Amino acid sequence: MRSFIPVLLILVFGILPFELAGGTTKPFPIYVTVVMHNEDPPTNPDFTEDKETYLRWRDALVEFARLLHRYEAGFDWQSEWCFLAAAAMYDVGEVVANTGGKNVVRYLRDLGVSIDPHSHERSYNYADVAELIRRLGVEPSQVVGGFLWWPPDNPQGWEKFREPVQGRMFPGATWTGRILWGAGTAGHKGPDLLASGVWRPRDRYRFITHDPESPLLYVGSWRRTTMQAGGLFELVELAQKGELDPEGMYTVSIFVPQGLLVKDDFVERFAEEVLRPVAELAEEGLVRWATLPEIAEIWTNEYGSRPTIYIPAEQRELIESLFPEEPTQDGSESRTGGVQEFRDVVYRTVDGVSLTLDIYLPRTSGSHPAVLLVHGGGWHGGDKRSFAAYGRILAREGFAAFSVNYRLAPQFHYPAALEDLRCAVKWIREHAADLRIDPSRIAALGSSAGGHLVALLGTAPEGIGDCGDPTISSRVQAVIALFGPMDLLDAVGSTGEEAVEGFLGASAAEAPELWREASPITWVSPDDPSFLLIHGRDDQLVPFSQSVEMADALRQAGVEAVLLIVPGAGHGFHNRLDTPQARQALEAILNFLAQTFSSTPPRH
Repeated sequence: MRSFIPVLLILVFGILPFELAGGTTKPFPIYVTVVMHNEDPPTNPDFTEDKETYLRWRDALVEFARLLHRYEAGFDWQSEWCFLAAAAMYDVGEVVANTGGKNVVRYLRDLGVSIDPHSHERSYNYADVAELIRRLGVEPSQVVGGFLWWPPDNPQGWEKFREPVQGRMFPGATWTGRILWGAGTAGHKGPDLLASGVWRPRDRYRFITHDPESPLLYVGSWRRTTMQAGGLFELVELAQKGELDPEGMYTVSIFVPQGLLVKDDFVERFAEEVLRPVAELAEEGLVRWATLPEIAEIWTNEYGSRPTIYIPAEQRELIESLFPEEPTQDGSESRTGGVQEFRDVVYRTVDGVSLTLDIYLPRTSGSHPAVLLVHGGGWHGGDKRSFAAYGRILAREGFAAFSVNYRLAPQFHYPAALEDLRCAVKWIREHAADLRIDPSRIAALGSSAGGHLVALLGTAPEGIGDCGDPTISSRVQAVIALFGPMDLLDAVGSTGEEAVEGFLGASAAEAPELWREASPITWVSPDDPSFLLIHGRDDQLVPFSQSVEMADALRQAGVEAVLLIVPGAGHGFHNRLDTPQARQALEAILNFLAQTFSSTPPRH
């Protein structure tokens, strides 16, 4: 029988450490690694087309590796395809004079560096990068050098590494990963995991639940910073205060983008501010250098594969809400953190498509206001699970939350998505008694394209995109729109024009009236519900003027409209709840809902 060990979130304080051989107390030593990435073009230069730049980066890498070797530092070099391809092209003759006649990858390997593939899989996938390493005479490690962990159903899908991966550019090549590192999000704009420790993630929905039978283990990176030694000094202090489990194995990655090596004074500063202080900690027995494969071996042989998952305090609630301990699939019930959950509940079947929603209910008694959560994705993508954290937070605050999937373009055009949202609202009202919901207090909250759809739901006449029982209202009593486009015609000539055209099924030139009809600002009227509009001032995709103009139009019509422009925030900032911008938005949302549903008579 499979046994699943729930996430080990170390929340206990005052743990008494005890003596190790040599006088050092557990949980020391903390295991630390320098991890380096180079990237594919255009993030980094195209080294295959620029030999001079390649040679400059190569020489800097060689000197840095020698520096780390002198300090006996663990070093994982994680390379994308382009630098490897350039090494195959240029590492001959005089170029290899400073590496003993070896190409740079062989030279690093012989210094004890772990050679790990790294890939964003835009062209070359992980197996392809591994094959490039082999062609340079080195067997790559089994480390997956960075992957997308959130949202769980992202296109990369880390669970594929459970089996050998076949090459895309080299179809005959295969590579098997066994060690995951660097759980991140696309563009690092979401909740990158900052945990320390080692464990075997159960699956993509239960990443922080240890499953001893999983073939993949994860090595936590902790803060993953550069000049602060990846947060190592902070973790050492926490251990000295007795706030870490003395039986746990703790890990830190000092992340160094390879491009920093060619910056003036970086290497000297790194030696002074990072390597020397870490060396002092190592001499005291508080720190032990190790590569990621060495950490995996130590975890197995010295710690008996005992899982440790330590998440920093400021990220703990967010990560717990993203990944509850118990599975909730196919409508099964889960209770976690005071929240009752049901996943993948079918609320409508149309055009052969079963549309589902996830439900997050408060455990408290009484009748609760409801919030419909509508994901973004340019009307062409996205998934309801991207609002899982919001669903759980709202439920803990006393609101029943419903995160909904809807039909997407280009297969389905407007008003299909709006119709689905109206059906979802009606479904909530139909099941209000069973779910302990007040049907007179329903809000809609959406981001980006979802922000557009909830604004349209709040303003457009019910006859547009209506569905289901005409005796049940699809009106909502409050709208929260995050950085959504309010006047679609403003997208003409912008980078968003193509997405709008795909959503509507016609260009603005072909159907200007359709573009106006699908614009929330067109339908503003005095009987609209209260609005909260939130937008990042630095949004480069949807200008914040869209929310400003919508707020002005609502106020001119006599509708309550709260506008929050968040300095320093771009598009899609709301889900990164470890940032002050996202926390400011969340606080505004909770305050708006509390005020709207406690002090304002409901609109029907």
